[in-house]
Amino acid sequence: MEKVTTDSIKFCVENIIASPPTEDTKYINDKLSILRRNNISIPIVYLGITSSSIVAGALEVRDAIDEYIAEADLDIELIEVGSIGLCSIEPIMDVQLPGKCRVSFQQVTPELVQQILD
Repeated sequence: MEKVTTDSIKFCVENIIASPPTEDTKYINDKLSILRRNNISIPIVYLGITSSSIVAGALEVRDAIDEYIAEADLDIELIEVGSIGLCSIEPIMDVQLPGKCRVSFQQVTPELVQQILD
């Protein structure tokens, strides 16, 4: 599966949002599937970054994730997302492996990152 790139985003803006498709829907649906991450080929870590999660330590968690990925030289995509409305259990980190469902972890600390990602 192809990674989301600025070209993929540009394609969607120019070809789907600006002028909705009238033909070649399979090609367009394939591009949208990449953006939606329906089928992934590498692990993806989603981390909620909002004002309340920052207060709860999300930036330190992000740094720990970046460090883990760099030290282990792993091909993992880290995606910063918004709030899902559960401010009392932030930072929230989701992990999705290829072919598997997303798993959510609450009140993640930098010390828990290695244990979760291992």
